[in-house]
Amino acid sequence: MTDQAPEKREYIWLSDADAYGLEEWLNEQVKDGWHLKKLNQMSAVFVKRSRPSTYRTMFGKAISDSKKEDYLDKGWEYKGIRNHVLVFQQIRENAEELLDDKEEYLAVLKRMKRVLWIYLCAIPAILLFLVGTYLSDPIDFFLSNPVWSTILLIPLCFISILQAKVSVSYVNNEISRVEGNEQPHQSLKQKRRNTKFFYFGVTVSLLLLSGSTIIQSTSAAYSTNGATDGNLEDIPRLTVTDFRGEESLRVQQIGGVSNFLVPKHLRILETDKYGKELYINYLETRFSFVKDLIYEEMLESNVGFNVLDKFDDVRVMKKATNDTSLIMIHDETRVLYARVSNELLDTESFAEVLKRTYFD
Repeated sequence: MTDQAPEKREYIWLSDADAYGLEEWLNEQVKDGWHLKKLNQMSAVFVKRSRPSTYRTMFGKAISDSKKEDYLDKGWEYKGIRNHVLVFQQIRENAEELLDDKEEYLAVLKRMKRVLWIYLCAIPAILLFLVGTYLSDPIDFFLSNPVWSTILLIPLCFISILQAKVSVSYVNNEISRVEGNEQPHQSLKQKRRNTKFFYFGVTVSLLLLSGSTIIQSTSAAYSTNGATDGNLEDIPRLTVTDFRGEESLRVQQIGGVSNFLVPKHLRILETDKYGKELYINYLETRFSFVKDLIYEEMLESNVGFNVLDKFDDVRVMKKATNDTSLIMIHDETRVLYARVSNELLDTESFAEVLKRTYFD
């Protein structure tokens, strides 16, 4: 019984063996007697052999078994695929050329290059759009929490940019090689150094962007929650003119987030003059269909209330069995719902005040 050839497994990270340096890296392993046995996205398995060998790479998709047989007939053994880079090992000296049609292969490479550049430009644009959307009007998914935006969004964009950058570099190198316009030779060590410098720049940029997001969102949170700390100077005021001699009513903001909503629950505090409370729920949504669902639900939950008045998008409703009226105001993405004591104020006048305050 003969001993099996020794094996070693190399775990490949993008900065160690990127796509355009993969062929050179594999051929360097051969100089030390290590020949590729198997390749996947994250690792390469080598076996120790003394015979010489050559590796070639080609951009493309995973190939079928019949296509592998065709390459074997040409003198090339398919070893695996990584980042859309096919790896072949030359198994005989008089191996035929890998490419069947150079012009078709060049056309595929150039088309893929355009797609990759669009992809590279789109990733930062999408990231900035999402962050900008969060800062201007947060909605209740992972972006509403800056920690989640850092944990999920930033690394995802970082990995996507690296993958696209690696593919662009390989495609450029492959186009030059197929066209016969080889770029000045650059050592694998220099390529790795340049790639790491690119990674460092992308990492710093994304970290600065995520840090800015956290700082701005934290500042916004403090300014929003200031109304709940008991300091009356920080409590927002709802200005009401011609309201039975009252110039203003003090309101307290209560926080909370619901599915795809940013509710702002406002409660006018109990006053000595009236001795009753007025409740106002003001909800902003990102989507008009969500607003419609909320509005319909509010109507259904208030069966028995008759419409006293309706003008523009305002409904003033009253239930005959008690002294409470409802005010409902809405537009494309906002709904305001208020329960008003008939003894507290004139509902129609107050509806106008609410509309001016929240919708103008």
